[in-house]
This record gives sequence, structure tokens and C-alpha cells, in this order.
Amino acid sequence: DKQIVQGLVVNMAAVDICNRALIKIGHAKLLSALTDDVETATILNLLYSNLRDNLLQSFTWNFAMKRAILSATTAPTFGFGNAFLLPEDCLRAVIDDEANAVYRVENNILLTDASTINLIYISQITDTAKFSPLFTETLVTYIASEICEVLTANSNQATQLRNAYL
Repeated sequence: DKQIVQGLVVNMAAVDICNRALIKIGHAKLLSALTDDVETATILNLLYSNLRDNLLQSFTWNFAMKRAILSATTAPTFGFGNAFLLPEDCLRAVIDDEANAVYRVENNILLTDASTINLIYISQITDTAKFSPLFTETLVTYIASEICEVLTANSNQATQLRNAYL
């Protein structure tokens, strides 16, 4: 079911989000699924997950924030005393100013001298029902900015959409 919150449609499926992006660039043919056998669906199916994750990583979206207590796995070769494997769904570790821990993330491993880590992180959210209305609208504009020039050959509109997204 779709719901309207402050003028924004929420609880949209991925194909609905992509269709909103198509509408934003003036594309008349909408999709019934991202697996439709048309070039537009192929392009959107290829881009959707990466663009969603890029946008999730770009900001500290409240709906995507999670917490985890990590235990050290091994000691790194040099530079830090402990290494912690980040959760599988971690797109970006968020610095907790109160912890004052110096750390570095390399290859999905958090390196630090601390013995345990209370991690706050941005998680990969694939369930569109969990997206906030603002995230959904921003994702629609981001997708539109990425597909606009390919589907319409209109570089001016693509630039306008990129500016609106940023």
C-alpha cells in the first residue's frame, strides 16, 4: 500500500521509484518490473542498487542507522592494536564523537587500538518500505540525473537534476 506523507509518496517498490525517475525526465513508457525486456529496464536494473547504496552512504539517514558491539578478531600487521570485522550490511561507519577512538576502515575491517567498539553505522537498506519520504524523493532525483542524458540526450536537464540532487 502507498501512503502520502507531506505530499510525498512512501512505501514505493523499486520499480515505482524508477518510474518516478522516468516521469521526472519526461519518459513516457513506464515499467511494470525492473526485469522487463526493454532497454530502459535493463539500464535501471543495472544502476538501481548501486545508486541506492551510494545515496545511503552519502548522508546519515536516520532510518538506515544501526548499532553493533564489535569484538576484536585479529591484530593488524602494524599501526593499530586491534581489527574488527564490520557487519555485512555496513555501508559506512559513523564517527561517535563521545568515544574519542582513533580508527581507520580498510577493506571492511575497522582498525583501532580500542579493545571493543560500540559501532554506529549506516546500513544497507534494500526494503523500500523502510525508506524515509525524503530519501525516496532524493533517490528518484538521483536516478533521474543518472539516466537522463542516456535516455533523452538532454545534458542541460541532466545537469539541472544533478544540481537538484546535490
